[in-house]
Amino acid sequence: MVTIKDIAIEAGVSHGTVSNVLNKTGKVSLDKIKLVEEAAKKLGYVRNTQAQQLRQGFKKLIAVIIPSLESSHYSEFFSTLRNILIAYDYEVDLYTTNDTPVLEKNILDKINFSRLDAIVTVSSLGDEISIYKHNCPVIFIDREPSNKIKNSSYISFDFKLAGKDIGKYIKIKNFKSIAYFSGTKKYTPERYIYDGLVQSLKCNENYIQHFTSDDRLSKTKAFDIVSGDNNFDVIITSNLDRAESVLSACRFSETDKTPHIITIDNTKIFPNNHFTSYELDYKSMGKIVADNLIEYLINKKPLPKNKTLNNDGFRFNFPYLKESKSSKKLNMLTVFSPSSEALQKLLPNFKKATGIEVKLNVLSFGDLYDHITMVGDNNFYDLIRMDVAWMSKLASSIYIPFKDTGKDFSSIFSNIVDDTKADYSYVGDTQYALPFDPSTLIFLYRKDLFEDAIIKRSYYEMFHENLTIPTDFGQYNKIASFFTKSLNNESPTQYGSTLTFGSSAVAACDFLPRLLNKTNTLFDKNGRIVINTKEILDALKNYIETYRYSNKQGNNWWGDSIKEFSNGSTAMAISFSNHASDVINNKHSNIVGNVGCASIPGNNPILGGGVIGIAKNSSKIDECYEFFRWFYSDEISNAFTLLGGLSPNKSIYNNYDLLDIFPWLSQSKSNFHYGTRNIINVYHPKFDQKKFENILGNAVRSAVIGTHTPEEALEYAQKLYDIEFIPINI
Repeated sequence: MVTIKDIAIEAGVSHGTVSNVLNKTGKVSLDKIKLVEEAAKKLGYVRNTQAQQLRQGFKKLIAVIIPSLESSHYSEFFSTLRNILIAYDYEVDLYTTNDTPVLEKNILDKINFSRLDAIVTVSSLGDEISIYKHNCPVIFIDREPSNKIKNSSYISFDFKLAGKDIGKYIKIKNFKSIAYFSGTKKYTPERYIYDGLVQSLKCNENYIQHFTSDDRLSKTKAFDIVSGDNNFDVIITSNLDRAESVLSACRFSETDKTPHIITIDNTKIFPNNHFTSYELDYKSMGKIVADNLIEYLINKKPLPKNKTLNNDGFRFNFPYLKESKSSKKLNMLTVFSPSSEALQKLLPNFKKATGIEVKLNVLSFGDLYDHITMVGDNNFYDLIRMDVAWMSKLASSIYIPFKDTGKDFSSIFSNIVDDTKADYSYVGDTQYALPFDPSTLIFLYRKDLFEDAIIKRSYYEMFHENLTIPTDFGQYNKIASFFTKSLNNESPTQYGSTLTFGSSAVAACDFLPRLLNKTNTLFDKNGRIVINTKEILDALKNYIETYRYSNKQGNNWWGDSIKEFSNGSTAMAISFSNHASDVINNKHSNIVGNVGCASIPGNNPILGGGVIGIAKNSSKIDECYEFFRWFYSDEISNAFTLLGGLSPNKSIYNNYDLLDIFPWLSQSKSNFHYGTRNIINVYHPKFDQKKFENILGNAVRSAVIGTHTPEEALEYAQKLYDIEFIPINI
């Protein structure tokens, strides 16, 4: 085994230097860091995490006991739980019991409880559960302990409700011959599902044939269920593995009829095509259990005694949608973006559910504004998606106020993130629209670079300060210069930062956070907007400096900056979050898994994205309303976001799959609370945000490309604004 002493000899440095490098402690020169890392790599050194923890005198160990990782329920639960706990430096030991009590007892006999912080278990012990009576806290999952255990918690889904819901579905479908295939009824999930079925169907127990087996024998038992005289209309299974066993048995059996199969399944963003799934979110359960453990172990909060999680149930059925009685078509006007591409992929589902076809007319950002302003009294479009910055100017002339539609939008509105409602729905006191793909400017960075020991030391030696997430644009430019190859030959990237200023409106949005970082008001004492101040001049010079650390050509659109960042040539990027999915979805991305996200420097995020409303002259109010009910459902919102859109639905910000894939979602949501787009932050009929952004953005562009000096650009912008606008009293 390679030791620290071996590395020290190979590298020609002291034992203490090697220790400091490997443990990322102390101040070690860049040259010595390189020597140690090269020596460790050459000798094949592998860190012994357990020995390190013991030397440091602390234990951070969680034991997880489950029946089997072959169960998709528990494999997804464990994967999520483990990933979160590892992020808090906990070691996670996994034990599987195959639902054999003797094996579980042996596991508990061998566990060193003196090193253990907690146990998470799906126990097979039943009445013998008292064996868990140790000082170590225990979280029981799914299977309720028969006796109370001190310092324990029970977390489960509502399995009785699952049985009742499945029973209701069976009655609607008018199935007569019913089988239920599960593990033994001694476990609470199987027993509660069965009890719920009996209650819902109002039948005696003989009406439902109950087949049981342990998981290892489920494939064999499935043949018994579908063979012989059995001819079931529907077979209910307690997990996906049993459902697949039944389907396989049907394919090999003599019967010509495959029964309808309903299964308890993990929550998925897209539906299972082979079975009718009743969904329970075991990934979410893994996160909830991990969060409870962290609260208990780190923040000293007590474990919850009992916690029943919400069932996701039957999804993608949309029973509340009304099917159109005649062939109807909706025409929608929108901008080209990841959101429009995602929506296009999902629209066949809307047509299948309602019979209503939606045709998209997708335009560029600039063309969209011109097209919307030309719509006038034309009734060609039914739905229009516009930029949030255009609301104050265009909403009243383009959209039907919701109060005039005769429809109740309260249930739809309740699904939407609260902090988006004011900016993306109302002009004054009138609601015209719903947020379509609300977003904020976010800061993206290369985690692999910011966390690299050699790069961090090199930055320290250059600037005598640590490489950290920038909190202001002065620090941002310093880091950007460090990661620009032409200024630092050792930089792993060509450029330090993206810059997006392809049009005046885009340039204004890219610049506004720097402006707001310097001043919190643009108004003088007379209510006149003042652009040519010293603070704004400083902000513009800072922006021009960033230009030195970019690709000099500038990116025309937010998606262009994201693509530049994703190909690995740039260390940092600032972009709207509704375009960030291209970091993952770009087939040429070189940084998947290495993307960090934080609030932009100065913490003044600009709101972006779009709103959607019903066109003023549309005659298809009912069909538009059904579209909204479909689009803002949890099912479609999650699918829309996975495909690259960015839904305002609350559920996406609690979906572990989405949060894991798109790490900027949480940051985007928190930004909505204090983000801004309209610089006066209140509705005023005399203020035109779009014109203001055009004037400011033109000034920014002319200063960056050198047409005018920064002073000249702002002075000219001030003159234009004074001609175009009158003072605003606020």
